[in-house]
Amino acid sequence: MRQTSLLAFLEVEFSGKAGTQKHLILNYLRKKKKATRREIARDLHMETSTVSARVNSLRDDYRLVTDSKVVKCPISKKTVHLVEVA
Repeated sequence: MRQTSLLAFLEVEFSGKAGTQKHLILNYLRKKKKATRREIARDLHMETSTVSARVNSLRDDYRLVTDSKVVKCPISKKTVHLVEVA
């Protein structure tokens, strides 16, 4: 990991921004039930990479969300996993 990437990661983690983003994603999924990472990013005006990082944390660290069935993303047209509340 490059120094600039590490600094950006630490800034987001320690500023509380990551926690806020996780909260927004979790609330979004509670309402919508299932969505792709790209749909979440579009609807919450976040970068897809940011959503992926927060979803992975919610899945791996807290087990609050899961990757469910594989579908074709309506935005990217690629095969992806849906994300849903565990």
